[in-house]
Amino acid sequence: MAISRKRITKALSNQIEKQLSQLFMQGIKPEVSPDRIDEIIKKNPRLSNGDLAEILINRAKRKTAMSGCISSLTLTGSEALIALPDITQLLKAGGIGGVISSISADIVITVKIQMQLIFDVAHLYRAPYDLDDYEDIWMIFATALGTKGVEQIGDFSQNVYMELARDRFKQWISEGIGKSIKIWIRTRMIPIIARLLTQKYITRLIPVLNIAIGTVSNYSVTNNVGNWSKINARIRADTLKTVDEIINYDRRNIELLAGLVFLTVTTDEALTINSVIVYNQVIKRLNLTSEEREDLERFINSEMIQEEVFKRLKRKRKPDLRNSLFELALLTKAASTLNATSEDHKFLRSVAESTNVNYREIDLIQRIRLFKK
Repeated sequence: MAISRKRITKALSNQIEKQLSQLFMQGIKPEVSPDRIDEIIKKNPRLSNGDLAEILINRAKRKTAMSGCISSLTLTGSEALIALPDITQLLKAGGIGGVISSISADIVITVKIQMQLIFDVAHLYRAPYDLDDYEDIWMIFATALGTKGVEQIGDFSQNVYMELARDRFKQWISEGIGKSIKIWIRTRMIPIIARLLTQKYITRLIPVLNIAIGTVSNYSVTNNVGNWSKINARIRADTLKTVDEIINYDRRNIELLAGLVFLTVTTDEALTINSVIVYNQVIKRLNLTSEEREDLERFINSEMIQEEVFKRLKRKRKPDLRNSLFELALLTKAASTLNATSEDHKFLRSVAESTNVNYREIDLIQRIRLFKK
């Protein structure tokens, strides 16, 4: 009985999905190591955050490349067994066992390094994660691997839409964003990532070449994760800074602030992964009481939320507050789409008119470019 490539691919995909699910459910949390990051900053005082992030990314790439090389050496010892024509002989010989063990070890090591990289880059941009925020780190990790594929490195405009309209997002808010994110990652993103990574490992079952392929593929994937971590660190830093400015004026702006973000990320009735991350981070930053959370949920679910948000925007008289509110809408829109559309410009013009702020389409385009730098 010959072993088909399809059967091997399915077996590997199932194993990778199982391994990733286990890692996710265990809640891998990065080590808190601010001293190490601060030391890099002190040694390179003239470098920008982007350049310093590249130092961290390059270190992580070298580590994961080494893991890929070691994993491929193990695969080399198993690939002769994979060539056996009979599946029973293969299982007895242990070829699949060797492959699966190698892949499992590579995944665990590589994912841990990449998760640590995301955490470290966020700290570098002075927007560190709480350890309880690991679902957001997983979202960034899933975005880097699952929405563009291993080979599409650097194509930041191709966010995959989650097929969630505004009503569905309201349901997420009601059920709890963190809980909904975890379910979505486990049921939707991990299977996608597993399929993509399976292709990588299948390619590495090529005699002679697999050591080089294993090294390069881990290197490329980590580079992708690193680039996405930079984008999200910038988004996170700008978001938290602007939210703090608005709340410092008056905490009674909570509903307006959250409502504005909600409308901004659901302008075109579709959500990107970044949209959910931004909204989730804003809510966490507000540190709501149970009463405030209930009031906010009622406000978000109101049929008149759009009219009410714009009415409240027009009532604000302090120029600095109006500027901060518009800035929040601008950076949220840039983060959510990473690609300016006519609908995006139309929405931001409406916010600008309500806050008496000048808006040019180039403002959104430049903010997107800044996030991608």
